[in-house]
Parts: sequence; structure tokens; C-alpha cells
Amino acid sequence: MLTASGGTAPYTYAVTAGALPAGVALSSAGGLSGVPTASESFNFTVTVTDSSGSKVMAAYSLTVNAGTVALTFAGVPAQTYGNPPFMGSCWRSCSSLPNAACGRR
Repeated sequence: MLTASGGTAPYTYAVTAGALPAGVALSSAGGLSGVPTASESFNFTVTVTDSSGSKVMAAYSLTVNAGTVALTFAGVPAQTYGNPPFMGSCWRSCSSLPNAACGRR
């Protein structure tokens, strides 16, 4: 689940550069779901838009390795427009991933 704070809720999320792995989707509410179908690295940018039209972008790298998923936050550029500025963050819920991806057996 990707989250944002500040700005004016509600927020909408979209992949605006790069691509998620085949089988994985990002909902407009920020939820990541699905099961990747290939083992490789994927780079993508998510743009979050608040209800007043202010936007912030964050670059992510997602690596899929034989049942292991690693999501790395690559940083959020400074917000230069819109009030107040807001930033995004990411966390991964193990409940929707295979046991091996979360270190469970």
C-alpha cells in the first residue's frame, strides 16, 4: 500500500513512468495487488495527486526473485507547487504475498 500525507485528501495514485511487473497492479487508492509472473527488476514512478490537483512523484524499484519481493523507496523530489506539500511512502503487506516472500515457511 502506498500512502501520502499532507496536501488535501483524498489522493489518487498512478504509475506515470516505467511499468509494474506483469500480474501486478496499482489501484487509484494506492493499493498494490497481484502476483508477478517474471523474475527481474522493474523501475517505475508513481504520481500522487491530491484533491486540489497538487502532485508529487516518487521513483520505486521492484525486484522479483523466485518468490522474493523487495521494494525500495528511491526518494521523493521536493514539492515545489501546491499547498501544503506532501510526500509519499510505501509499505508492503505480507498478507497478500506468498509465504516465502515474507520469510514465512
